[in-house]
Amino acid sequence: MTVAEIQAAILATQKQIANTLSPMRKRDLQRHLAMLRRKLRAAERKEMNCGGQKWGF
Repeated sequence: MTVAEIQAAILATQKQIANTLSPMRKRDLQRHLAMLRRKLRAAERKEMNCGGQKWGF
């Protein structure tokens, strides 16, 4: 997944959390949101590393 795709998934998940009444579903969505945020950080780090290597830094 690209950074943009992960960001879109995070926004969609946040919207679902706001619209969910079930506490169990909300907990599951929050867990999913945390996983997406970790994935986003990893993707951003990878993107920065690749960019740095490309330019020889």
